[in-house]
Amino acid sequence: MSELLKWPGKLSRLKEAVTFTGHVGEWEEHDNEARFRGNQGEVLTYWPSTGAVSVQGKRAVEFAGDLSRELGLVNNTLLFD
Repeated sequence: MSELLKWPGKLSRLKEAVTFTGHVGEWEEHDNEARFRGNQGEVLTYWPSTGAVSVQGKRAVEFAGDLSRELGLVNNTLLFD
């Protein structure tokens, strides 16, 4: 299962939102992407250049919903920043 979100904001805010959702795991940062690997099988990949966020793995739908609520996304896109 995979969920796609659009986050045009900063990585620091995305990391903060993941923390506030209660999902626990580790972040890796690479040249063109950042990845969160959750302890319960969640995987989030963020591409800052496009604002694309992919949420995959176990609990992907739940994780994407939690993240959308925390970031204030509607229809998986930020309306106001």
